[in-house]
Amino acid sequence: MATGTVAAQDAANAVFRALEDRLLEAEKLSFSFDIRAVGPVPAVLVGNAVIGPEETARLVADGSFAGDDAAIRLESDGRGMAGGNGDAVFQAESPPALRQGLLIGLTRMGLLHNLAVLSAGSPPDRVDGSVTDWVTYSDMTLGPEESLGGVTARRFSFTVVVSGVPSASAELWVEAASGLPIRRVQIMNFPEGEMRVLEQYSDFSVTSGN
Repeated sequence: MATGTVAAQDAANAVFRALEDRLLEAEKLSFSFDIRAVGPVPAVLVGNAVIGPEETARLVADGSFAGDDAAIRLESDGRGMAGGNGDAVFQAESPPALRQGLLIGLTRMGLLHNLAVLSAGSPPDRVDGSVTDWVTYSDMTLGPEESLGGVTARRFSFTVVVSGVPSASAELWVEAASGLPIRRVQIMNFPEGEMRVLEQYSDFSVTSGN
């Protein structure tokens, strides 16, 4: 690999890590989302998320998932959490790394992954502190500023790696002014065919923990 390419990837990795650190270190963050997926597991989900201190969180998503109506929920007060979809529900103690699992899941895998897990009546994935080892990324690049729907943004492009296996190609746009996510496109190949996911984020707000 050419020296310039390695340097560009190192720089992109540093900016991406800074984004994740900013989200993880925030006292509180919130955003709205609109998710559309086509392929083996179609989905149309609209909702909002609030992730606060001390493993508190609230996630609401309504629409359809895998051909069925969906009303996906997650509530955690830092002591206990509950959630699910319709009759598929769970209750448990709040895990030690709920914030980390949700936020790293958002940046590296996209929000739809944990919404799918919740839809099946299970807690979010890897909220025990193991998420950064489980899902990683490779071939990271960061493009120049471009116009995205009238907003100046920059695009991360990378391969999503799950348990050491390349599993999807992803593009994550962040607003140039705020540095916060506004759009994500992900493509996954399943035996049943290709799945494409578009996630759009709005009203992204971060309250500093400092």
